[in-house]
Amino acid sequence: MFDGAIASTWGDWVLGDLADALNRASVAVGPGTQVESVGIAPPSEESGVPTVSVLMTDVLAIRRIGSEIVGLYDVELGPAPVPDSWAGVLLGVHLVLTPDLGEPT
Repeated sequence: MFDGAIASTWGDWVLGDLADALNRASVAVGPGTQVESVGIAPPSEESGVPTVSVLMTDVLAIRRIGSEIVGLYDVELGPAPVPDSWAGVLLGVHLVLTPDLGEPT
């Protein structure tokens, strides 16, 4: 689990740093959570945190997990990128939970 500072510039980010960020996101979301896909990106600015984006099919799970995270962690909530999504910074990670809207039929 995250217990200290990690590299802060793009040139300093290595696979292990990103793996650590993914692990922290997994702890927050729960290792048994069903997901469609996960993406991870280093910070876009020197003082930023990595972003872990989780695509999920269950909107109710996104709401439940978001509520649980707020109850368990010190979270800086951010704007939701799309309706029914959740975003916040916690444990040194910008976590984004997004519903899989699928392709229109």
